[in-house]
Amino acid sequence: MDRKLGSSQPSTVPKSAPHAESSGAPRSAAPSLQDNATGEAKAKAERKRSNDQSTARTVKRKRLAGQLGLLIVFLGICEFVVRQGIVNSLYLSAPTDVLSKIAELSTQSAFYSALYVTLAEFFCRI
Repeated sequence: MDRKLGSSQPSTVPKSAPHAESSGAPRSAAPSLQDNATGEAKAKAERKRSNDQSTARTVKRKRLAGQLGLLIVFLGICEFVVRQGIVNSLYLSAPTDVLSKIAELSTQSAFYSALYVTLAEFFCRI
């Protein structure tokens, strides 16, 4: 199994391809494979970010819809138990009674000054 140095067997070391940059030749206007890969990676990252934003918006909308639904169910239960006499209206007012009273009071000027004082005390924690 002696091999001679001048044997005609192919070399196992691959020859590297010549680069346009190393030969001094100007670079062609066509994008290289690396540029395409970079562009594709950027496009893929942009699509992923867009999908993430759209998914986040969808999750927020679903969460808000769930919260509003829960509020409506709660107010409906309150209305039901007061109207059926299960809970005395002295302890729990029906939501429709509260809304009608607010609408009635909002026509009076004293309502807005009282609302202002209440909100100021709430936000200033007086």
